Amino acid sequence: MRLKLLVNDLMESYDKASNIKVNVRSGGYAIKIKEIFPSKSKGIIDQIDRIFADCFEFAEDENSIVL
Repeated sequence: MRLKLLVNDLMESYDKASNIKVNVRSGGYAIKIKEIFPSKSKGIIDQIDRIFADCFEFAEDENSIVL
């Protein structure tokens, strides 16, 4: 249950910290691209990583990721 809440928080964090880019194609049509920045959600990602690390008994060095 805690993981599900964290994933929802992560998706919300991604959405809030994202940028929308408009790319106009040669055919005259435009596409919108949502650019996300995972480093802005590092605190939530770290909490999710800790849940998996505990579940799979990862060593501390196996659980460290630098964003």
